[in-house]
Amino acid sequence: MSRHRNNLCLILAWLAALLHGGVGMQFVHAGIVTFGAGGDTFNVQFLDIANVGNAADGTGYGSVSYTYRVGSTEVSNAMIAVYNVLNPGDQISIADASSKAAQSIAFHEAAMFVNWMNTVTGNDIAYKIVQVDVDGSPEFVVQEWDSVNDPDDYNAANPFRSKRALYALPTIDEYYKAAYYDAATDSYSLYTTGSDTAPNAVASGTAANTAVYNADFPAASPWSDPAAVDQAGGLSFYGAMGLGGNVTELSETGVLDNSDGLFYRVALGGGFADPVSYLAANTQNSGGQEYADFEADLSTGFRVYQIEDFGSVVPEPGSLLLLTTAALLNAGGRLYRRRTAEV
Repeated sequence: MSRHRNNLCLILAWLAALLHGGVGMQFVHAGIVTFGAGGDTFNVQFLDIANVGNAADGTGYGSVSYTYRVGSTEVSNAMIAVYNVLNPGDQISIADASSKAAQSIAFHEAAMFVNWMNTVTGNDIAYKIVQVDVDGSPEFVVQEWDSVNDPDDYNAANPFRSKRALYALPTIDEYYKAAYYDAATDSYSLYTTGSDTAPNAVASGTAANTAVYNADFPAASPWSDPAAVDQAGGLSFYGAMGLGGNVTELSETGVLDNSDGLFYRVALGGGFADPVSYLAANTQNSGGQEYADFEADLSTGFRVYQIEDFGSVVPEPGSLLLLTTAALLNAGGRLYRRRTAEV
């Protein structure tokens, strides 16, 4: 299905919702998208990140030259449970089907999930996932698109992500802007809760300037699991929850290790067992965590972004309604290692 067809479906769904008394409608800056089929579906709210051409922070990160959207929460076990039902041949291991943030997720698993989110909504996949031999063991990795063999997908600025995909995992700049940038003041905060003061550590909740992390590091973490994705602390300037703490969020950004030929992805924002320094803007990608595409630890999770230039004007609150009909149209042990990241 083309994007033009997809946009037409959005308009038709909006009109249908109005004719039926607004059942299921929610007024947001960007939109709510339904993924799945039949009785197995879930919704993701995406928030506009506009303010095109913003300057980078002093760290060098955060400047993005296009508008895009960030998922308002991290991906939950319940969302992946829907994926598993509809993809019996490509399962992603989860502890349960709860609303807690999915954890122990490897990058290639997050890429599988995102590829499915694209295809189930009639779009093109984002990532080329292949199996390779690593020290005698078969492992899945995400390879770059090739300008010769994949001309419709290849993007020199980001060869890992197909330029035809709508849903993707973030680059560090996309994450950084969504997490720390304040468009009203054209500045960056130190923490993802819109403050330069360290957030209060909580096990769960939605209070302003709180986050789910270990306040007593390096002692044992006071909480052993992430919180529910809608109880993961205070919001960012753009209204996203849990960009700092709860689970570390896998990104496309990373570094090639010439010693083993593997690409290591940076996980951003810190997790429930990490110290507050892992949540801070000035420590992203410097002393944080990196993982090969098949590696994970207890706190690795992810969030989905919607990558398309929606224009430079953000609607006023309550002025735009988007509702998709994707459902109608479609009618574990892991390795991990922490490395100092420097891209």
